[in-house]
Amino acid sequence: MENKSFKNIVRLILILVIIGGGVTFFLISRTPNYKINKTMKKMTLEQKIGQMIISYYYSSECDKFLQQSIEKYGLGGLIILPNNIVDSKQLKTFIKDVQKTAKIPMFISINQEGGNVQALQSKEDINITNIPTMEEIGQKNDEKNAYSTGKIIADDLTKFGINMNFAPVMDIKPASTRSFSEDEDIVSKMGISVAKGMKENGVIPVYKHFPGIGEAIYGGPNDMPILSKTKEELSKKELVPFKKIIKEGADIIMIGHVFIPEIDKDMPASLSKKVINNLLKKELGFDGLVITDALNSGYFKDKYSSKEILINTINAGTNMLLLPGASKLTVEEIIKAINNKKITESQIDDSVRKILELKYKYGIIK
Repeated sequence: MENKSFKNIVRLILILVIIGGGVTFFLISRTPNYKINKTMKKMTLEQKIGQMIISYYYSSECDKFLQQSIEKYGLGGLIILPNNIVDSKQLKTFIKDVQKTAKIPMFISINQEGGNVQALQSKEDINITNIPTMEEIGQKNDEKNAYSTGKIIADDLTKFGINMNFAPVMDIKPASTRSFSEDEDIVSKMGISVAKGMKENGVIPVYKHFPGIGEAIYGGPNDMPILSKTKEELSKKELVPFKKIIKEGADIIMIGHVFIPEIDKDMPASLSKKVINNLLKKELGFDGLVITDALNSGYFKDKYSSKEILINTINAGTNMLLLPGASKLTVEEIIKAINNKKITESQIDDSVRKILELKYKYGIIK
Protein backbone atom coordinates (compact mmCIF):
# COMPACT_ATOMS: atom_id res chain seq x y z
CA MET A 1 0.00 0.00 0.00
CA GLU A 2 2.79 2.38 0.97
CA ASN A 3 4.69 1.45 -2.20
CA LYS A 4 1.62 2.30 -4.33
CA SER A 5 1.22 5.68 -2.59
CA PHE A 6 4.88 6.42 -3.17
CA LYS A 7 4.51 5.63 -6.90
CA ASN A 8 1.49 7.92 -7.12
CA ILE A 9 3.44 10.75 -5.50
CA VAL A 10 6.32 10.24 -7.94
CA ARG A 11 3.88 10.28 -10.88
CA LEU A 12 2.30 13.47 -9.57
CA ILE A 13 5.69 15.12 -9.20
CA LEU A 14 6.66 14.11 -12.74
CA ILE A 15 3.39 15.47 -14.11
CA LEU A 16 3.91 18.76 -12.26
CA VAL A 17 7.52 18.99 -13.54
CA ILE A 18 6.35 18.39 -17.13
CA ILE A 19 3.55 20.95 -16.80
CA GLY A 20 5.90 23.41 -15.12
CA GLY A 21 8.49 22.92 -17.86
CA GLY A 22 5.86 23.49 -20.52
CA VAL A 23 4.62 26.65 -18.82
CA THR A 24 8.21 27.88 -18.39
CA PHE A 25 8.99 27.24 -22.05
CA PHE A 26 5.77 28.98 -23.09
CA LEU A 27 6.63 32.04 -21.01
CA ILE A 28 10.22 32.12 -22.29
CA SER A 29 9.03 31.77 -25.88
CA ARG A 30 6.93 34.90 -25.43
CA THR A 31 9.90 37.06 -24.37
CA PRO A 32 11.50 39.48 -26.86
CA ASN A 33 14.96 37.98 -26.28
CA TYR A 34 13.78 34.49 -27.29
CA LYS A 35 11.96 35.89 -30.33
CA ILE A 36 14.99 37.96 -31.34
CA ASN A 37 17.29 34.91 -31.18
CA LYS A 38 14.82 32.89 -33.22
CA THR A 39 14.43 35.68 -35.80
CA MET A 40 18.16 36.23 -36.18
CA LYS A 41 18.83 32.53 -36.78
CA LYS A 42 16.51 32.67 -39.79
CA MET A 43 18.04 35.85 -41.26
CA THR A 44 20.58 35.83 -44.06
CA LEU A 45 23.66 38.04 -43.76
CA GLU A 46 22.11 40.31 -46.41
CA GLN A 47 18.97 40.73 -44.32
CA LYS A 48 20.95 41.44 -41.17
CA ILE A 49 22.87 44.20 -42.93
CA GLY A 50 19.58 45.44 -44.40
CA GLN A 51 18.21 45.91 -40.87
CA MET A 52 20.98 48.47 -40.32
CA ILE A 53 19.81 50.63 -43.23
CA ILE A 54 17.29 53.45 -43.14
CA SER A 55 16.65 54.09 -46.80
CA TYR A 56 14.59 56.54 -48.85
CA TYR A 57 12.43 56.41 -51.97
CA TYR A 58 11.39 59.24 -54.26
CA SER A 59 8.01 57.85 -55.33
CA SER A 60 4.70 58.34 -53.51
CA GLU A 61 3.80 54.71 -54.21
CA CYS A 62 5.19 51.48 -52.78
CA ASP A 63 5.79 49.98 -56.22
CA LYS A 64 7.46 46.71 -57.23
CA PHE A 65 10.98 48.15 -57.15
CA LEU A 66 10.63 49.32 -53.53
CA GLN A 67 8.86 46.10 -52.54
CA GLN A 68 11.68 43.98 -54.02
CA SER A 69 14.30 46.03 -52.17
CA ILE A 70 12.46 45.66 -48.85
CA GLU A 71 11.92 41.92 -49.37
CA LYS A 72 15.42 41.05 -50.59
CA TYR A 73 17.45 43.14 -48.14
CA GLY A 74 15.06 43.29 -45.18
CA LEU A 75 15.51 47.04 -44.78
CA GLY A 76 15.35 48.25 -41.20
CA GLY A 77 13.71 51.57 -41.92
CA LEU A 78 12.50 54.18 -44.37
CA ILE A 79 12.59 57.96 -44.08
CA ILE A 80 9.50 59.84 -45.25
CA LEU A 81 10.41 62.73 -47.53
CA PRO A 82 8.09 65.51 -48.82
CA ASN A 83 7.89 63.83 -52.24
CA ASN A 84 6.45 60.69 -50.58
CA ILE A 85 3.47 62.79 -49.49
CA VAL A 86 0.50 63.65 -51.71
CA ASP A 87 -2.51 63.52 -49.42
CA SER A 88 -3.71 61.80 -46.27
CA LYS A 89 -5.12 58.63 -47.82
CA GLN A 90 -2.12 58.17 -50.13
CA LEU A 91 0.41 58.59 -47.28
CA LYS A 92 -1.40 56.11 -45.03
CA THR A 93 -1.59 53.61 -47.91
CA PHE A 94 2.09 54.12 -48.81
CA ILE A 95 3.26 53.44 -45.26
CA LYS A 96 0.81 50.57 -44.79
CA ASP A 97 2.05 48.93 -48.01
CA VAL A 98 5.68 49.38 -46.94
CA GLN A 99 5.01 47.71 -43.59
CA LYS A 100 2.95 44.95 -45.22
CA THR A 101 5.91 44.16 -47.50
CA ALA A 102 8.45 43.98 -44.67
CA LYS A 103 8.93 40.64 -42.90
CA ILE A 104 10.25 42.57 -39.91
CA PRO A 105 8.25 45.80 -39.35
CA MET A 106 10.28 48.90 -40.15
CA PHE A 107 11.20 52.16 -38.49
CA ILE A 108 9.18 54.71 -40.45
CA SER A 109 11.11 57.90 -39.77
CA ILE A 110 10.87 61.59 -40.59
CA ASN A 111 12.46 64.97 -39.92
CA GLN A 112 9.73 66.75 -37.96
CA GLU A 113 11.58 69.16 -35.71
CA GLY A 114 9.37 72.22 -36.02
CA GLY A 115 9.88 75.60 -37.68
CA ASN A 116 11.41 75.22 -41.14
CA VAL A 117 12.20 71.54 -40.63
CA GLN A 118 8.85 69.79 -40.99
CA ALA A 119 8.68 67.17 -43.74
CA LEU A 120 5.01 66.58 -42.91
CA GLN A 121 3.06 69.77 -43.47
CA SER A 122 -0.58 70.73 -43.92
CA LYS A 123 -1.48 70.16 -47.59
CA GLU A 124 -4.43 68.77 -49.53
CA ASP A 125 -6.44 67.03 -46.80
CA ILE A 126 -3.50 66.66 -44.40
CA ASN A 127 -4.28 68.76 -41.35
CA ILE A 128 -1.52 68.89 -38.77
CA THR A 129 -0.41 71.38 -36.17
CA ASN A 130 2.27 73.82 -37.31
CA ILE A 131 5.06 73.40 -34.77
CA PRO A 132 7.01 76.51 -33.74
CA THR A 133 10.80 76.62 -33.93
CA MET A 134 12.72 75.02 -31.10
CA GLU A 135 14.18 78.45 -30.40
CA GLU A 136 10.66 79.64 -29.52
CA ILE A 137 10.12 76.61 -27.30
CA GLY A 138 13.40 77.37 -25.56
CA GLN A 139 12.50 81.02 -25.04
CA LYS A 140 9.38 79.97 -23.12
CA ASN A 141 11.52 77.58 -21.02
CA ASP A 142 8.36 75.75 -19.95
CA GLU A 143 8.72 71.98 -19.57
CA LYS A 144 4.95 71.38 -19.76
CA ASN A 145 4.77 73.34 -23.00
CA ALA A 146 7.75 71.42 -24.40
CA TYR A 147 6.13 68.11 -23.43
CA SER A 148 2.86 69.20 -25.05
CA THR A 149 4.77 70.08 -28.25
CA GLY A 150 6.30 66.61 -28.33
CA LYS A 151 2.88 65.03 -27.79
CA ILE A 152 1.33 67.07 -30.62
CA ILE A 153 4.15 66.02 -32.97
CA ALA A 154 3.64 62.35 -32.00
CA ASP A 155 -0.13 62.55 -32.43
CA ASP A 156 0.29 63.98 -35.93
CA LEU A 157 2.87 61.36 -36.94
CA THR A 158 1.30 58.22 -35.48
CA LYS A 159 -2.00 58.68 -37.32
CA PHE A 160 -0.05 58.05 -40.55
CA GLY A 161 2.03 55.17 -39.16
CA ILE A 162 5.26 57.14 -38.59
CA ASN A 163 7.04 55.78 -35.50
CA MET A 164 10.42 57.56 -35.41
CA ASN A 165 11.35 61.24 -35.49
CA PHE A 166 14.83 62.69 -36.04
CA ALA A 167 14.37 65.20 -33.24
CA PRO A 168 14.93 66.85 -30.85
CA VAL A 169 18.05 68.86 -31.70
CA MET A 170 20.31 68.97 -28.64
CA ASP A 171 22.85 71.36 -30.17
CA ILE A 172 23.54 74.59 -28.35
CA LYS A 173 23.07 77.86 -30.21
CA PRO A 174 24.17 79.47 -32.47
CA ALA A 175 22.90 76.50 -34.53
CA SER A 176 20.04 78.59 -35.97
CA THR A 177 16.43 78.51 -34.80
CA ARG A 178 16.63 74.70 -34.65
CA SER A 179 18.37 75.01 -31.27
CA PHE A 180 16.47 75.60 -28.03
CA SER A 181 18.99 77.94 -26.45
CA GLU A 182 22.59 78.95 -25.89
CA ASP A 183 22.13 77.75 -22.31
CA GLU A 184 23.00 74.07 -21.97
CA ASP A 185 20.56 73.54 -19.09
CA ILE A 186 17.62 74.95 -21.07
CA VAL A 187 18.59 72.79 -24.05
CA SER A 188 18.67 69.76 -21.74
CA LYS A 189 15.30 70.45 -20.10
CA MET A 190 13.46 71.35 -23.30
CA GLY A 191 14.96 68.48 -25.29
CA ILE A 192 14.12 65.90 -22.63
CA SER A 193 10.55 67.23 -22.32
CA VAL A 194 9.87 67.32 -26.08
CA ALA A 195 11.31 63.80 -26.40
CA LYS A 196 9.19 62.58 -23.48
CA GLY A 197 6.07 63.94 -25.19
CA MET A 198 6.91 61.99 -28.34
CA LYS A 199 8.09 58.84 -26.58
CA GLU A 200 5.02 58.50 -24.34
CA ASN A 201 2.76 58.91 -27.36
CA GLY A 202 4.21 56.31 -29.70
CA VAL A 203 7.13 57.99 -31.50
CA ILE A 204 10.80 57.20 -30.92
CA PRO A 205 12.81 60.41 -30.44
CA VAL A 206 16.27 60.53 -32.03
CA TYR A 207 18.49 63.01 -30.20
CA LYS A 208 20.96 64.86 -32.44
CA HIS A 209 23.71 65.81 -33.37
CA PHE A 210 26.28 64.29 -31.01
CA PRO A 211 28.63 65.67 -29.76
CA GLY A 212 27.00 69.02 -30.64
CA ILE A 213 27.51 71.25 -33.67
CA GLY A 214 26.07 74.54 -32.44
CA GLU A 215 29.30 76.52 -32.35
CA ALA A 216 30.96 74.75 -35.26
CA ILE A 217 32.40 76.87 -38.06
CA TYR A 218 32.04 75.76 -41.66
CA GLY A 219 35.30 75.39 -43.49
CA GLY A 220 36.50 71.82 -43.13
CA PRO A 221 36.90 69.36 -46.02
CA ASN A 222 34.00 69.93 -48.46
CA ASP A 223 32.92 72.70 -46.08
CA MET A 224 32.18 70.28 -43.23
CA PRO A 225 31.74 72.06 -39.87
CA ILE A 226 34.74 72.22 -37.56
CA LEU A 227 34.37 72.47 -33.79
CA SER A 228 37.66 73.71 -32.37
CA LYS A 229 37.19 72.70 -28.74
CA THR A 230 39.01 70.39 -26.38
CA LYS A 231 37.23 67.48 -24.72
CA GLU A 232 37.26 69.45 -21.46
CA GLU A 233 35.58 72.44 -23.13
CA LEU A 234 32.98 70.20 -24.76
CA SER A 235 32.30 68.54 -21.42
CA LYS A 236 31.32 71.89 -19.88
CA LYS A 237 28.97 72.92 -22.70
CA GLU A 238 28.09 70.79 -25.74
CA LEU A 239 28.15 67.43 -23.95
CA VAL A 240 25.95 68.54 -21.03
CA PRO A 241 22.59 67.87 -22.79
CA PHE A 242 23.83 64.51 -24.05
CA LYS A 243 25.00 63.46 -20.58
CA LYS A 244 21.55 64.29 -19.24
CA ILE A 245 19.58 62.44 -21.94
CA ILE A 246 21.78 59.38 -21.41
CA LYS A 247 21.00 59.55 -17.68
CA GLU A 248 17.29 59.82 -18.60
CA GLY A 249 17.51 56.62 -20.67
CA ALA A 250 17.88 57.83 -24.26
CA ASP A 251 17.29 55.00 -26.74
CA ILE A 252 18.92 56.40 -29.88
CA ILE A 253 21.44 59.16 -30.64
CA MET A 254 22.42 60.54 -34.04
CA ILE A 255 26.07 61.42 -34.70
CA GLY A 256 26.74 64.75 -36.40
CA HIS A 257 28.93 65.39 -39.42
CA VAL A 258 31.50 67.61 -37.71
CA PHE A 259 35.27 67.63 -37.36
CA ILE A 260 36.65 67.95 -33.82
CA PRO A 261 40.42 68.04 -34.37
CA GLU A 262 41.20 68.04 -30.63
CA ILE A 263 39.58 64.60 -30.37
CA ASP A 264 40.20 63.16 -33.85
CA LYS A 265 42.23 65.09 -36.40
CA ASP A 266 41.71 62.47 -39.11
CA MET A 267 38.01 61.57 -39.11
CA PRO A 268 34.73 63.47 -38.73
CA ALA A 269 32.65 62.50 -35.69
CA SER A 270 30.30 60.31 -37.75
CA LEU A 271 33.22 58.09 -38.82
CA SER A 272 35.32 58.39 -35.68
CA LYS A 273 35.95 55.58 -33.20
CA LYS A 274 37.40 58.15 -30.81
CA VAL A 275 34.10 60.05 -30.80
CA ILE A 276 31.54 57.23 -30.99
CA ASN A 277 33.11 54.26 -29.21
CA ASN A 278 35.50 56.02 -26.83
CA LEU A 279 33.64 59.24 -25.95
CA LEU A 280 29.93 58.42 -26.37
CA LYS A 281 29.93 54.76 -25.36
CA LYS A 282 32.82 54.27 -22.97
CA GLU A 283 33.18 57.67 -21.29
CA LEU A 284 29.53 58.77 -21.26
CA GLY A 285 28.17 55.24 -20.86
CA PHE A 286 25.65 55.26 -23.73
CA ASP A 287 24.46 51.72 -24.44
CA GLY A 288 21.62 52.51 -26.84
CA LEU A 289 21.40 52.65 -30.61
CA VAL A 290 23.80 54.88 -32.56
CA ILE A 291 22.72 56.18 -35.96
CA THR A 292 24.62 58.30 -38.46
CA ASP A 293 23.38 61.53 -39.93
CA ALA A 294 22.66 61.20 -43.67
CA LEU A 295 25.63 59.44 -45.29
CA ASN A 296 24.74 60.77 -48.75
CA SER A 297 25.81 64.20 -47.51
CA GLY A 298 27.93 66.35 -49.81
CA TYR A 299 30.39 66.70 -46.93
CA PHE A 300 31.88 63.35 -47.92
CA LYS A 301 32.14 64.14 -51.62
CA ASP A 302 35.58 63.46 -53.14
CA LYS A 303 37.13 62.74 -49.72
CA TYR A 304 35.87 59.25 -48.81
CA SER A 305 34.68 56.33 -50.91
CA SER A 306 31.43 54.57 -49.93
CA LYS A 307 33.59 51.66 -48.81
CA GLU A 308 35.65 53.87 -46.48
CA ILE A 309 32.51 55.52 -45.07
CA LEU A 310 30.81 52.20 -44.28
CA ILE A 311 33.85 50.46 -42.82
CA ASN A 312 34.87 53.42 -40.68
CA THR A 313 31.45 54.22 -39.26
CA ILE A 314 30.67 50.58 -38.41
CA ASN A 315 34.08 50.11 -36.78
CA ALA A 316 33.52 53.36 -34.90
CA GLY A 317 30.45 51.83 -33.21
CA THR A 318 27.53 52.85 -35.43
CA ASN A 319 24.47 50.56 -35.43
CA MET A 320 22.28 52.15 -38.12
CA LEU A 321 23.13 53.84 -41.41
CA LEU A 322 20.94 56.72 -42.54
CA LEU A 323 20.77 57.07 -46.33
CA PRO A 324 24.03 55.25 -47.12
CA GLY A 325 23.19 55.01 -50.84
CA ALA A 326 21.66 52.23 -52.92
CA SER A 327 20.71 49.31 -50.66
CA LYS A 328 22.14 46.70 -53.04
CA LEU A 329 25.55 48.39 -53.23
CA THR A 330 25.61 49.08 -49.48
CA VAL A 331 24.90 45.46 -48.60
CA GLU A 332 27.45 44.19 -51.14
CA GLU A 333 30.11 46.59 -49.87
CA ILE A 334 29.61 45.49 -46.26
CA ILE A 335 29.69 41.79 -47.20
CA LYS A 336 32.99 42.42 -49.04
CA ALA A 337 34.36 44.15 -45.95
CA ILE A 338 33.38 41.15 -43.80
CA ASN A 339 35.01 38.73 -46.26
CA ASN A 340 38.15 40.89 -46.27
CA LYS A 341 38.13 40.98 -42.44
CA LYS A 342 37.73 44.77 -42.30
CA ILE A 343 34.66 44.33 -40.08
CA THR A 344 33.17 41.25 -38.43
CA GLU A 345 29.80 39.55 -38.68
CA SER A 346 29.53 39.74 -34.88
CA GLN A 347 29.52 43.55 -35.19
CA ILE A 348 26.54 43.25 -37.53
CA ASP A 349 24.80 40.83 -35.14
CA ASP A 350 25.29 43.20 -32.19
CA SER A 351 23.69 46.04 -34.15
CA VAL A 352 20.77 43.94 -35.37
CA ARG A 353 20.07 42.78 -31.83
CA LYS A 354 19.90 46.40 -30.61
CA ILE A 355 17.62 47.33 -33.51
CA LEU A 356 15.22 44.46 -32.85
CA GLU A 357 15.22 45.17 -29.11
CA LEU A 358 14.16 48.76 -29.80
CA LYS A 359 11.44 47.62 -32.20
CA TYR A 360 10.03 45.32 -29.52
CA LYS A 361 10.29 48.01 -26.87
CA TYR A 362 8.12 50.40 -28.87
CA GLY A 363 5.69 47.76 -30.09
CA ILE A 364 6.78 48.03 -33.72
CA ILE A 365 7.28 44.27 -33.58
CA LYS A 366 4.42 42.69 -31.63
